[in-house]
Amino acid sequence: MFWDEKPKNASAAITFPGRGPPFPIPASAAGPCYTPSMTGPGDVPDDPPPFLRTWRRVYAAVLIYLAALVAGSYLFTRAYR
Repeated sequence: MFWDEKPKNASAAITFPGRGPPFPIPASAAGPCYTPSMTGPGDVPDDPPPFLRTWRRVYAAVLIYLAALVAGSYLFTRAYR
């Protein structure tokens, strides 16, 4: 019996041609593969950030930090030329 054939009885094990698995797979476990449907990105609620209460505030804080870092680097470079 090949791997794509249906077994004649439910207790039969499926064998693989060539190099098969080291253990027999019961026919009851060899049914069609089931993949659950995934939810869309809007279906999952977004957790709040651990600080600043909203993600918009976190992004604004990161942009302000980045601008301060760039400005500080610029001032440091100008001071020690």
